[in-house]
Amino acid sequence: MAQIDTKSTIIDGVTYKVAPLDPFVANDILIDIGHVLGPSIGALAAIDEGAPDPAALNEAIGGLFQRLEKDTMRSLIGTLAEVTEVCVGGGRDAPQLNNIMTLHFRGKLGTMYQWLWFALKVQFEDFFALAAPAIARAGALVGAASDSPDTSQIDGLSID
Repeated sequence: MAQIDTKSTIIDGVTYKVAPLDPFVANDILIDIGHVLGPSIGALAAIDEGAPDPAALNEAIGGLFQRLEKDTMRSLIGTLAEVTEVCVGGGRDAPQLNNIMTLHFRGKLGTMYQWLWFALKVQFEDFFALAAPAIARAGALVGAASDSPDTSQIDGLSID
């Protein structure tokens, strides 16, 4: 069996080595992320950049936090910690992050989120590179739809 390639980064002087997840686990995480982010991304894409509506912006961002559940976030962090090694002491000792997490990130929430962002990039960078053209096209379609004339009224009657 082939060796799994890891990617590493240094955050606050600590090296984190992250391995790719099992593809089915990664897919489950991607679906969870889509449930949380998808509606907000659509709402944000529909906002006029020239004159953003503060209420629409607030609704899009507020909706994100309403859909983000503690259990989902803990599961995401815990799953990614299982495939992360923390290289300390010049690399001689490399415990799995899930075994030292509560002490390692205590008082370092910003560091934890930097690691989390990196770990997510390791898992999904190739997917989003593949999806980027489709995402850009969807954004352009949303923009074109918002620029099109109002067709919701027929002979003075609204179909709303």
